[in-house]
Amino acid sequence: MQGPQRTVRPGQAYFHSDHDGEAWLIAEHGTVLRRWIAEFPEAAMGEPSGIERRLLDGFGIAGKPEDLDPDDDLAMSWGGDHR
Repeated sequence: MQGPQRTVRPGQAYFHSDHDGEAWLIAEHGTVLRRWIAEFPEAAMGEPSGIERRLLDGFGIAGKPEDLDPDDDLAMSWGGDHR
């Protein structure tokens, strides 16, 4: 498990956990840019970007993972959903 990290850019924070499923949060200057919790996709915020966007593109998922049917094979296989 990884704790909050400060990136090279001041004012930006990143958190990732894979303890009991995937979860991450990206914030900049106090504003959440992206939040993803695999067990609670309805709580997602923001747009996928960076590595998340590249991973989704690699699986052929053009939109957001939270918009997928949770029982769909893509939702279960792309790596962000471990239900």
